[in-house]
Amino acid sequence: MKLWKLCLLAVFTLAACKDTEFNITNEGSSSSGSTQVATVSGQIVDSQGLPVSNVTIATLPFGRSITTDAIGRKTYISVTSDAQGFYQISDLPQASYRLNFLASGFIKGSLAIGPIDFVPENLIDGKIQKAVVLQSFPQIGDGDTPAVALFDPEDKKRMTEILVSHGIRFDNIIDNVPQLKRANYNLLVVGLDTTVFQDIEQLIDNANVIDNFLAEGGSVYLGQLNDFSVEATPMPFLTGDQQFVLHTEDAPFNDFISAKVVDNTHPLVEGVSFNGWHFVEAGQQTAKQNVTFDAALKSSIDTTNWHIVVTTPAQDFNSGSGTVTAEFDVIIAEYTDPRSGSRIILNQAAYYQATFGDVTDSNGIRLTNNVVDYIQFLNHGF
Repeated sequence: MKLWKLCLLAVFTLAACKDTEFNITNEGSSSSGSTQVATVSGQIVDSQGLPVSNVTIATLPFGRSITTDAIGRKTYISVTSDAQGFYQISDLPQASYRLNFLASGFIKGSLAIGPIDFVPENLIDGKIQKAVVLQSFPQIGDGDTPAVALFDPEDKKRMTEILVSHGIRFDNIIDNVPQLKRANYNLLVVGLDTTVFQDIEQLIDNANVIDNFLAEGGSVYLGQLNDFSVEATPMPFLTGDQQFVLHTEDAPFNDFISAKVVDNTHPLVEGVSFNGWHFVEAGQQTAKQNVTFDAALKSSIDTTNWHIVVTTPAQDFNSGSGTVTAEFDVIIAEYTDPRSGSRIILNQAAYYQATFGDVTDSNGIRLTNNVVDYIQFLNHGF
């Protein structure tokens, strides 16, 4: 225990604290069994031992057990480190978790929280304490500067993780959407899952900011756009022929096992097939077969300026909820703003790889690489 406290006072010098999952001695408790909840805390530092602020810590429960709020939306735990690199996840229910540490300019950090961590003998001052050392991601100079603007309140932070995993620098503009100006950014990356986020009002309230950004030549990349809680809900911060709407999570398309690539020449789908996808999701032990898609309604997209890239299903699909006509729904499309030539990318397929853990599906890997290349292309000021 003394070593832990010395380590903390020394801001976790690397000699003593480089391992992000070291053993923790007890604080003198002799209780047996385990606690029902515990607070997880620690400090995040860089390779020089300096604190790293504004790190997003996404808490992924194994088994994907979730809780819901009063109106049935999923709730999740995501916190941010303070100016001294300290973070705290309060009252975490006993279970197994993976914590992902995501920060602009740093390689993703990850550590596990397991049942043994909740045993009272292993707690320190009643807390699970975990330190993390993040390594800097080298500048790549091709799409990582300037930083992209990021708005990602989605529970697993999948779009954030795509950026982090590939060294693309970003500024989190949640709670500061008015800073989205073409003078500051070339690209806004949005990751939304509307059954879990609480922040869409920020985009609605700043619709004029987003429209000015597009008019001045800034582009918007929208990924992970599923789970709207009302059937055919519009994307409320885009207007006119920019507008599209989304199905709900329980619509019949959730059973699709295939899709049709409408434009094989588009960089986002180069070398990608959309049939028979599979992956191992973080927190799961077995492969998920026949990955399904949520989609935008094709009928809501004005194809004068929208270019449809991938639709689903490849064939008519029948279920107890009804029939979905082949090619009626869109999972990847691109809008070109006639005022400036800027782009809006709708990519519902973007998140199926890169952020789910042990992924082996070659199509998913290829799609993710295409996504990263295209984000860098948009941010480079095409």
